[in-house]
Amino acid sequence: MLRLFGTPHYQSAAGALAGLPEKAYVLIAMLAMERGRPLAREKIRAILWEDAPASRAADSLRWLLSRIRKWQVEHAVQLVTITRDAVELDAGARIDVAMLLDFPPPQTSQDLLDLAGLYRGELLEGPDADAGPLLAEQLRNCRVHLRQHFLAMVRAAATRISGETSERVLSDLFAEDASDEELARALLVRVAADKGPDAVRATYATIVSRLRDEFDSAPSLETRSLFAQLVPSPGTASEHPATTPGTEESGGIPRIVLTPPEVPLPVDPRISLLADAMIEDVCLQLCRMRTFAMFAPHTARQVAGLEPAIAVAPFGVRYHARTMLMPRSDGGLRLALSLIQTGSGAIIFGDQFDFDETTVGMRFAEITETIAMHVASAVERVEIGAYRRTGAASAYVQYLLGSQVLDSNDLKRLRRARHHFVRALDLEPAYVPALTGIARTLTKEALALRRTDVELTQRAKGLAEEAVRIDPLDPNAWREKAAASLYLHDIDASLEFLDAALSRAPHHADIIAEKAEVLVHASRPKEAKQLVTQAMELNPLPPDDYHWILGMSEFFLGRYEATLTALMKMKNTDSVSRLIAAAAAMKGDMPLAASYRERWLQIYPDSRLENFTQFMPHANKADVEHYVDALRRAGFP
Repeated sequence: MLRLFGTPHYQSAAGALAGLPEKAYVLIAMLAMERGRPLAREKIRAILWEDAPASRAADSLRWLLSRIRKWQVEHAVQLVTITRDAVELDAGARIDVAMLLDFPPPQTSQDLLDLAGLYRGELLEGPDADAGPLLAEQLRNCRVHLRQHFLAMVRAAATRISGETSERVLSDLFAEDASDEELARALLVRVAADKGPDAVRATYATIVSRLRDEFDSAPSLETRSLFAQLVPSPGTASEHPATTPGTEESGGIPRIVLTPPEVPLPVDPRISLLADAMIEDVCLQLCRMRTFAMFAPHTARQVAGLEPAIAVAPFGVRYHARTMLMPRSDGGLRLALSLIQTGSGAIIFGDQFDFDETTVGMRFAEITETIAMHVASAVERVEIGAYRRTGAASAYVQYLLGSQVLDSNDLKRLRRARHHFVRALDLEPAYVPALTGIARTLTKEALALRRTDVELTQRAKGLAEEAVRIDPLDPNAWREKAAASLYLHDIDASLEFLDAALSRAPHHADIIAEKAEVLVHASRPKEAKQLVTQAMELNPLPPDDYHWILGMSEFFLGRYEATLTALMKMKNTDSVSRLIAAAAAMKGDMPLAASYRERWLQIYPDSRLENFTQFMPHANKADVEHYVDALRRAGFP
């Protein structure tokens, strides 16, 4: 193997082989970074001898390639293929950089050890002493990229792979570079999963000691927050006395206060006002989420600067989101966020964001939405964690439990989710998220059962209307009203209610995708495709429903290959096997059509074409005939 990490050398069975010029290692590293693409001689000359005259650079390259040829013949090793115009890596060459770039995600401890064995130090330690400024910059960029790529793979693998190997690899890497707190946090998570809180405490103590001894600093807010989550202080669980899981429930939903930014050092008043406006917008976004009780910005201002645990105690506030505008080491500013559990004083989440006036001005909405989602996710994580420790389930926790098991295509999970939503409503009457959750399970159950009567759907619509009456600003209330209206064959009303939902949450990817679904039924597949593509841009790792909606759009546009491509990305294709069969038949792939027809009929043996049009609405009868014709071609009875 040619090793380019660390001191470059060729490692053979007999030992290290010498004789390659330093520029040869640089050239081969460049080729490895090209991922198999050849490099033209002109480009190589321009990079390796950037300051030399063209004639001298050409002579130098000829000499270098001649030395490489001679070395390859002498040692019977083929690293590169040299032609008149270009140089490329030999297909059979074993080069650590190329192997790292092509390494698949490790699945076993041995895979992780093999990955760690490839990276033995910085890329090309040594041979860039005579590099020109452009080459030196390129080498620096490659070193950073390769290290980040390697560490990202290790951290992801160590999260998946339990056992001593993952812990040892992370420990060894952190020992080499104690400044990398991402490694430290990955190590804490691994130790917590494998060995428990006592081992986490010992590991954290080591991290604290290393940072203090080597850098005279303390762990970052994010690392401290993670430790607080992994090893809760004794007071953290005091709100919910220990019980047998499932034996205790408590009413109410979490109350949160988000205070305006503290500014410990003088800053431009305009910047301070911008930060204040941003946090107020975050507060309003959290108010719109409706799943927990958020104090309005005016109240938050009244407690700013006071001891939060004391100031908010009379209001039953469970979480205090504190923000601070602070300087960066490069002279810029950062907005630090910490979420504190008021009962224990524990920091349960921390993050920071660069706060440059120009950047923030361009990305104001994106940043505020990101901060809001971070706060919401942290509260959700802590509330679920408290439930798993104590068994005490508030209305909010019941809502979260229902949301976790909600599955559009599994009848048992739908009914289990509905049970949690009903319990949430019992604990907190008029809790709109629970109302809309129940409505969704009823609508999805009607679809799963392929029922043509309207009992379940009418019940869903009634609950959605009640949710709208209680909280007309909740987008999910309008969303569920739209879903029920669709299955009641009122497509125009469904689109109207979805527009109302989007006016309240214009960047809600799921609502955008559902409007795309209704547009398919409105016989507007081109618009539907555009909308679901927009939803996928907002939600780049989308649920199966997005691919199904895209597949339907492509089908009614007559793009059957694209239909199959979209549907085959779904994790579970059982629910769309009928559409796959129809698209395959229209494409002329009858074996594929037959396979998915049989799968559908195994799941729904009573399915018949005469019943198909009774459940799902379409504005244009030609679309229905198009689909039915495709199903006949696929052999459906």
